[in-house]
Amino acid sequence: MKNNIISPELVRLQVLLLLSCNDLKNSHVLSQFLQFVVEKKLNGEEDEIKEYTIGVNALRRPPDFNPQLDAVVRIHAGRLRRIINEYYSKNGTNDPLLITIPKGTYIPSFMLNGHENSTTSSPELTPDINGTGYPETQYPEFTNSQDTFFVKQLHTKPVMAVLPFHNFGSDNSMTYFINGIGEQLSIDLARFQNISVLSYYSTLQYHEELKDLQELQKTMGLDYVLTGSVRFINGLVRLNIQLIMTDNSEIVWAETYLHHFTADNLFDIQLDITDQVLNAIAGESGVIMRRNKGKASPMNRASIDVQEAIFRYYDFVKDYDPDKYDKTTDALEKALQSEEENAMIYAMLADLNIHTYVNSIETLETILAKAEDLARKAVELDEHCQHAQKSMAWSFLLGGKKKEAVEAAEYCIALNPKAAYMVSSMGLGLICLGEYTKGYSYLVRSMHLNPNLPIGVKLGFALYYFKKKNYLESIRWMEKFSMYDLPLFALIKAALQGKIFKKKLKYQLDNVIHLKDKATQIISHLIMDTETKTEIFDGLKLAGLTVK
Repeated sequence: MKNNIISPELVRLQVLLLLSCNDLKNSHVLSQFLQFVVEKKLNGEEDEIKEYTIGVNALRRPPDFNPQLDAVVRIHAGRLRRIINEYYSKNGTNDPLLITIPKGTYIPSFMLNGHENSTTSSPELTPDINGTGYPETQYPEFTNSQDTFFVKQLHTKPVMAVLPFHNFGSDNSMTYFINGIGEQLSIDLARFQNISVLSYYSTLQYHEELKDLQELQKTMGLDYVLTGSVRFINGLVRLNIQLIMTDNSEIVWAETYLHHFTADNLFDIQLDITDQVLNAIAGESGVIMRRNKGKASPMNRASIDVQEAIFRYYDFVKDYDPDKYDKTTDALEKALQSEEENAMIYAMLADLNIHTYVNSIETLETILAKAEDLARKAVELDEHCQHAQKSMAWSFLLGGKKKEAVEAAEYCIALNPKAAYMVSSMGLGLICLGEYTKGYSYLVRSMHLNPNLPIGVKLGFALYYFKKKNYLESIRWMEKFSMYDLPLFALIKAALQGKIFKKKLKYQLDNVIHLKDKATQIISHLIMDTETKTEIFDGLKLAGLTVK
């Protein structure tokens, strides 16, 4: 860095790295604490960094909060200091900037890593002359290994921020509702692992007017911004929401939400809208995932490899097309060579082995063992990685470890209960284990989050209604599959036809007759509930296929 000057933009980018560590990612309170004190210092408002203002503005204590009677700020400050110290002793060892909160004060300190004396300044931005998307004053020549590491970290995933929504109505009393939407979106988006989300506090300065988006891209490292407007008219609230790319100001997604509102249902409206927005833009089939294929910092080839692999994985699980399997595997293995400790990539490779095992005609114990090893590695690297816990749950399930599978499934959902793909996958898994009520509730929840139903939802409902002996509803869900016939699905369809018509159907029997000797193990690969397996075998017998 030139002259050891620390720009506010560099500080905000370092905050983003800190907030990505598991202990802060999973603590809304501590995240708000850190963002509040950092922004106050950057804005030259150190006199407002006091115990009372932190309690009221960052920790949401009431206006009559008394720090001498309530030690909540001191307690959280101690926790925050410990987490920051632990981060810099492990994952943040090579970060270019150190942020600390010295004991005896709540005012943060900023220091270049490896430099004893640094100052906080806001240098004039210069044109992007190095082709990286960052001003020359911030990243002069990229010859410093710490700078390169920093850029790599930030651009492994696309970076976005939620700008405060504009109130275009005359009722200023609804400001709390409008701010609540933006804050809730920021919190919930941060739990999706395929994006990085800038702190909501750092965007408050853009409330009055939308700044030049290319400036946001350069000064804050943003790839996308989410913003919108709110109007309250005659008992109706209308929200217009837009997702915008910062490099060219293109609106890549927009939606309007219209609700009747009362004083009693505003909170429900807020949750309903945020749930719908989350999966539309950040889910596995969301706008950002679809548009971000192959896009990453030109300084970081590894980032491109990882994004390409993740895109191919989600494209594969959309329909499980066998023609995509090998390319998906190759992409994931290439990504792992670039980033040897990427928990999500290990988890996705585990999923591919699980898919092979479930849909194999043979019993491939070595494949299942490999899947479990990959899942365990993913969990070891990052126990808070939702995809790792999903893979672990499925490995336990297929290995017959019901207790461990249920625990992993519930922990997986708890990490991000608004990720429709994860919730539906765990719902299907619980139904396969015989936990029908709980599994069904998760499937319903995933439908609410994302009406574009993934395969896990369809198969889960089919098995649920099979168990309830509602065979017509079960086959209705089976017929929603537009994909090719996997052996397991073909056998379940034949069993349903047998249950419904109670006679042999030649066209259906012809589809599964070659599976007769393998039917038991094919079904047992996925269905752990003995009663459901017995019902499926009975349906196959009625259809004319007697299995051992």
